[in-house]
Amino acid sequence: MHIDFGWEFDHRADTTSTTVGTVRCGPQGLATTLATRLGLQAPQLTAPERIVAYRSALHNAVAAGRADWCAESCAKNPWAMAQALLRWRDELVANGWRPEGDVPTDSASRLAVIDLIERMNTVPAGAADSIRAVAQALWEMSSKGQSWPVGISTISLHFCRIDELPRIWQEIFSGLQAQGVQVDEVAQVSRLESLDIITADTIYECATSAARILAQSEHQTILTGAATTALDHELALRNQAAIGYGESAPTPTLPVFLAACTRPHDIRALSTLTMLRYSTGSLIPNFVGNRIRSLLNRAAGVGSAEWAEEFETGALAQDELARDIDQLVRLQPLEDTDVLSAEDLLPHLEWLRARFLKLGQSFEAEVVAQARNVLSTAGTLSRRELDSILEALSAHCPALPQAQPGRSVAQHPVALPLGCQEVLWWAPIDNTVSVAQDFTQVEVAQLAQAGVHLPIPSSLAPLVISGQLGILTTARSITAVIPSYFSGEETSRHPLLNLLLSKVRDALPSTESGKASVTEIAKKVTSRAGALVQGDTWSFRGLRLPVTLPAIAALPAGNPFYREFSPAAHLLPERLSYSQMVDIIQHPLEWLLRRRLGIDPGVAMNLPGGNQLYGTVVHKVFEDLHAKNATAAEVEKAFNSALEGYGAELTLKGQESARKRLLGDTTRAVADINAAVRAMGATISGNETPITGVTLPELPGREGAPVELRGQRDVDLDFGGGRIGLFDLKYTTSKNKFSDEISKNQEMQLAVYARSLAGTAKGLGSYPVAYYSILQTRFFSPFPIFSPPYTGPASLPEDSLTPLWDRMVYHVNYVLDGLRQGWVFDLDNFRSLDKKDQAAFPEFSTRVTELEARGMATRAASPYTAFDFLTGNKGDQA
Repeated sequence: MHIDFGWEFDHRADTTSTTVGTVRCGPQGLATTLATRLGLQAPQLTAPERIVAYRSALHNAVAAGRADWCAESCAKNPWAMAQALLRWRDELVANGWRPEGDVPTDSASRLAVIDLIERMNTVPAGAADSIRAVAQALWEMSSKGQSWPVGISTISLHFCRIDELPRIWQEIFSGLQAQGVQVDEVAQVSRLESLDIITADTIYECATSAARILAQSEHQTILTGAATTALDHELALRNQAAIGYGESAPTPTLPVFLAACTRPHDIRALSTLTMLRYSTGSLIPNFVGNRIRSLLNRAAGVGSAEWAEEFETGALAQDELARDIDQLVRLQPLEDTDVLSAEDLLPHLEWLRARFLKLGQSFEAEVVAQARNVLSTAGTLSRRELDSILEALSAHCPALPQAQPGRSVAQHPVALPLGCQEVLWWAPIDNTVSVAQDFTQVEVAQLAQAGVHLPIPSSLAPLVISGQLGILTTARSITAVIPSYFSGEETSRHPLLNLLLSKVRDALPSTESGKASVTEIAKKVTSRAGALVQGDTWSFRGLRLPVTLPAIAALPAGNPFYREFSPAAHLLPERLSYSQMVDIIQHPLEWLLRRRLGIDPGVAMNLPGGNQLYGTVVHKVFEDLHAKNATAAEVEKAFNSALEGYGAELTLKGQESARKRLLGDTTRAVADINAAVRAMGATISGNETPITGVTLPELPGREGAPVELRGQRDVDLDFGGGRIGLFDLKYTTSKNKFSDEISKNQEMQLAVYARSLAGTAKGLGSYPVAYYSILQTRFFSPFPIFSPPYTGPASLPEDSLTPLWDRMVYHVNYVLDGLRQGWVFDLDNFRSLDKKDQAAFPEFSTRVTELEARGMATRAASPYTAFDFLTGNKGDQA
């Protein structure tokens, strides 16, 4: 058998040669082959199983009081400590270390701990042990003059010399030569005939040039230096298959899954879990995932009434997988305690493994099975240790891109096929990471005195670079396409690209080589992407394409506020809520898109947070307590119950301060509201009361029928004698928002509430309504019955809500009349433009004047829209 050996060949997929009887391998591959031939190969455990065994051995050493150096770290996270020690141990073993006297008595502490564990326990063998065993066996046979049929006739060293290798590998090759194996160092001959660099400012310009090259050349091997998203888009335009090299590694499933199933619940993990996708399908089907995300966006917890209703009697009640999710997450969750029982995790892991098998994801299923096996022997462990275990088990090998048939793709120079014809190097950006030395100089010196020679990273760097560069130069031609800027930062060329430029310089005649620098050579072989187009033709190295450049024309200024279309009376509403009326007044384009055309974003992660989350929790507490004059203990009980269903984020570790602060705000607000309601002589008659049966003749909608008012009222009040009112709970840090609204007669929500109570558009001043600020523990209202009464810059009329309602009705009718005629004018989009941009449309000033006089244009413009590119200003101004 013949061996083609290269220091970087272990990282290649093509370990077999096209020649019969030839094997291509690196250090680990050769060590495995020799161990088999010499009868030294022992069964090897997986890496996590070896860490479990070493963790146990470390516990024994600490318990014996002989590992004080790492006792504290071991107590906090024994898995991480065992993982680190085992990595260091393997590095020592791979360079010939043995515990029999190889560590001096004055050894550094961690070396002593590693030596101690090795003596006290049988450490499961790993790849490093094969290297040491082979070196030892060859040395013993050589020293005794013995021979053994290793089954290898010749070994060719590619891109390296024996004297450049680490000491133990020099000894292995010496031992092989003593066994009659011929070892040859193959002269490095570059086959590279051409090197070209194409640059452009952005990755998108680069993608156009790269796609043109790939579309015309069937023999290109693609070397990816960055995500190919932009390039894949250009390839799709040319009916070419995508390369598919993604932006980042996939989300590790295990940590997300267990976090989603653990109480207190991390609802962000649960929402993420519903979006995990694999090549054969989604972990949670789209229908179930969308329903769950929609639930969490409305009620941020799994203990809400909405969640229970959905899974028990709603759309998910009959779905078997949905019932499984409910069982794992809500009904039988894991508990987040300081000390975990690994056995409790096993049923959840078994469900996940079975789910992956059903999806046909054998690799993911094997990862989960390995986690189950590791945890089944772990006993009890801390949360920190579990996180370390999951991190180790979730280390994914990046999925190979799905390349076009007949075209090979490599994600690293060492993975390139040897002797390929043409290489297109996509985005060769310098992203190298320096490698740190695991052992200190003192430790390296101590080990060297004992005969163990550890190679330092700087001594291995030439081997690595030579191997990678040698593989690159087996190609006939290389075209590198690199942007000047990537992810907002200026780029630097990959170091290997600079070395290729040096090789090009060295290949020049000596007269030129003596003059040209690498920078000058780079200029000679570099072309700007735009310069490849001359006239109506794009050309590059014999490839030619006709191109048509669009004529440069000045685009008219965008109009993001006015649209015309056929009369659309069919789009008139049948019912409206307060929030819809605000949308119609502020941004009718968005209201039209979402509410009438039904165009809405997909159910993505849009979990409530901040004041929105806090306000929802307080609302639910007050709804639960209703009119009860609750004690602080009763408020806290209702508060904790509300967190389960509507504020799960606040139950997580690290949220204690926010949780206590909100509980204090809630307790004060409940007590203050109860006292204030009693002082007014009123009683609470309803919470979250649906608004039904209220028609609005002043707002004719579809087919001329009155629009029906819909929504909910927060807290209904009964003042006695047939007088009714209400107040709306608000959680905001703004101190002047509501007083400003009232002083400017812009309290639209109060007007809508009063209209829902009145049954008519007149006399709204007879129905006391108010805002209640939870943080300020006070009412804001134009009605003096609510304490403290209004004290603004100007006195209020006796009935300020009726004229406000009239202006709202006028404004809404203005928009609805536009639909009947076939146009829509988005007032706040227009008012959000700069003054100079508004001046370009003078014909709309009369519309603004009209709405200022009779509508709601007195309110400050709202620039925010949920669809800023479709219905806001951003798309038209891009």
